[in-house]
Amino acid sequence: MEYAIAVYLSRNVTMQAYNALIRRGVNVVIVSTPKFAGAGCGLSLKMSAESARQYRNLLSGGESFAGIFLVRRTARGSVAIKI
Repeated sequence: MEYAIAVYLSRNVTMQAYNALIRRGVNVVIVSTPKFAGAGCGLSLKMSAESARQYRNLLSGGESFAGIFLVRRTARGSVAIKI
């Protein structure tokens, strides 16, 4: 299983990105920022990896953007890669 986490340094920007994705019909949820991200405001956006690739420009707008992480679940646990 594979999904993406978009991490921001501002809750306000997180909410703006969330609303922009919802308006486009993207299946996205607000989650607590995972520890592996090493930064953030405490809230991040979780979505399919395909959605993150498709909307990368929208997600990365603004100076409070910290990055998108691709998370893959393996038999040994989850592996996160910054993309």
